[in-house]
Amino acid sequence: MKKRILSLFTAVCISASLLAALPVSAYDMGKVGVNQTISTGDSHTAAIKTDGSLWAWGNNPWGQLGDGTNEDKSTPVKIMDNVASVSVGEFNTAIIKTDGTLWTCGDNMYGQVGNKEVFDAVTPIKIMDNVAAVSVGYGHMMAITTDGSLWAWGDNEHGQLGDGTNESRYSPVKIMDNVAAVSAGFENTAAIKTDGTLWTWGDNECGQLGDGTNEAKNTPVKIMDNVDSVSAGLYKNMAAVKTDGSLWVWGNNSAAQLGIGTTENKSTPIQVMDNTETVSVGFSHTSAIKTDGSLWGWGSNFDGELGIEDGEYVDVPTKTMDNVAYVSSGDSYTAVIKTGGILWTYGDNFYGQLGFITAGTKSEPAVLMDGVMVPTESQVSDTPANETPAVSGETSFGAKVSDWAAAELELAYANNLIPEAMTNIDLTQKVNRGEFAAIALKLYDVLSNTQTPLPADCPFVDIAGDPNEDAIKKASSLDITNGTSDTTFEPSSFITREQLATMLCRVIKKHNFDGWTLATDANYPMNTEGAVPFADDKDISDWARASVYYMSLHGIIKGVDETHFAPKNTTAQQEESGYASATREQAIIMAQRIFNNADALV
Repeated sequence: MKKRILSLFTAVCISASLLAALPVSAYDMGKVGVNQTISTGDSHTAAIKTDGSLWAWGNNPWGQLGDGTNEDKSTPVKIMDNVASVSVGEFNTAIIKTDGTLWTCGDNMYGQVGNKEVFDAVTPIKIMDNVAAVSVGYGHMMAITTDGSLWAWGDNEHGQLGDGTNESRYSPVKIMDNVAAVSAGFENTAAIKTDGTLWTWGDNECGQLGDGTNEAKNTPVKIMDNVDSVSAGLYKNMAAVKTDGSLWVWGNNSAAQLGIGTTENKSTPIQVMDNTETVSVGFSHTSAIKTDGSLWGWGSNFDGELGIEDGEYVDVPTKTMDNVAYVSSGDSYTAVIKTGGILWTYGDNFYGQLGFITAGTKSEPAVLMDGVMVPTESQVSDTPANETPAVSGETSFGAKVSDWAAAELELAYANNLIPEAMTNIDLTQKVNRGEFAAIALKLYDVLSNTQTPLPADCPFVDIAGDPNEDAIKKASSLDITNGTSDTTFEPSSFITREQLATMLCRVIKKHNFDGWTLATDANYPMNTEGAVPFADDKDISDWARASVYYMSLHGIIKGVDETHFAPKNTTAQQEESGYASATREQAIIMAQRIFNNADALV
């Protein structure tokens, strides 16, 4: 068993080949006060979607996925709801729910689950209340409570808990007060206090504490001031971003993971980059996001963990991607959230930790799922655990919405573009075919200043009793929508992005051209000149292609990123993750944007 074998090694900081034989895990906290919505470890990964659901995949011999089994999962599986933050370690996962309760699962050999009554926890168990942040290390965990106090438990052989002893703890013990962020690494820990000072403790064989020595410390040692974020790496190195955006690195550098142009270890911090937003240190590679949203990587690239094909090592920061909101570096793999909530993964996939069924390495970043929560300020509520958290983003018409969407949705409501059945529901959820038929009908009626009459008959036999039954019948009579067959509509099925684009184009045509019908549609081509093809153009159905590019060209519906449209789900994995789906609020906002530009859309 890997955890027993690892305990037999004496860690040394010499060759990359030895380092590669000691797989450990990624433990980054990222930006101060920011919730982790993706987290990578040795060989398992977790992500939080915008609806608060937690998904996990990869290696699972000790139940670290929390799905109630010990079976590896090569595609994402849903674990629980109402999750605010997650941290993944070597054999464990720690979860903070929106009510501030902390839950853990996985191996408990060193007490890192935080409950001495269990051996391995295959489902999450509750450990603490009022938790604002958590970080999982190799065999220990660290948590910050809402009052700013730091708590630790688990393996303490090298003083990594910081309690002044080398005794392991099976339940949380308080370490210090006034803590803003923490990162648990491989047998060491780093914490930022509320005054911006950085403190480190634990193993120091490669100078990873940054205090100029190689001596282990079992109590916190102050390293530097004005620190904004910190990441304690998988194997004896650390990195920190200061408040001026400068990035500093120190510790083990055998694989060029410090990015300083050499493979020389550093026992004190050295600056490597400016204009840095946040940093994540993996096993032998490092990833950093600059303030312009560009992603930079350096260190080992044996398994494609930098997302580029060139070279086994990259010894200086190298730009790899744009429009990145968050990054987590694991053991020889990386996970990235791009702006818009699209999750990309690349690198080693031996245990399915990238979330794809195909094993092996992937040096080219690949889209795994959409709808992933982009990290923001802490999502933990002050509401007691036994009460329902207050809903943020409520509207004047009673619907729950995302903060980014609230203004446009209020405008859509003022313009009478929101169906009555959708005024008191959660608009952050996926939109189904019946709901979108109602949205499209509303748009047409408002644009045309009319009220479509209910037709005498309708061919669909599966819409009786649906909340949008009348809207479906009306939209069908206008040729705005058609069924999934001659007699079925499937109102509860989620609409795909290419279906959505096509239906919106039909609204535009129906409004602007008196003679338009589905039968005469070929006589009314959409002008798509100047539209840039998507990388997944081959996945767009022929009947939808013109509509997709027309809507994209006019900024009504965009791709899930700058290169992919995600017209429909082409794999079971994409179907499960909702990759090609749209939310109710997205659909309404598209209708609002068409309303705003109706005169220009002909």
